[in-house]
Amino acid sequence: MSDLVSKVSPDEMAVGIDIESCQTLPASADPWSDSFYRENFTAAEIAYCVRQADPRLAFCGLWSAKEAAFKCGGKIAKLAPREIEIVHEPGGHAGISAHAARRDRSAGA
Repeated sequence: MSDLVSKVSPDEMAVGIDIESCQTLPASADPWSDSFYRENFTAAEIAYCVRQADPRLAFCGLWSAKEAAFKCGGKIAKLAPREIEIVHEPGGHAGISAHAARRDRSAGA
């Protein structure tokens, strides 16, 4: 279980839903240098998305997951998009990590 979710009590759990059109995300030949992607996604998320057959679609999926998480409220709603990371756990399940942004900042990413 991801670190952020494992620290939430059952009373704090909620469900968030988000649907996005991929067209709302900026088209970018290089997400590593695009301010939207650098400000909203961790280095690991960018690396994951650029390896996919359709990077913009992959970014849209991660963006929707982050937006859904924010809609749950609580502690996660107070974080900036880059302060959480959508991770891919064994078996293909998505998870949430709040430690990734701190790691990126300390590495100068």
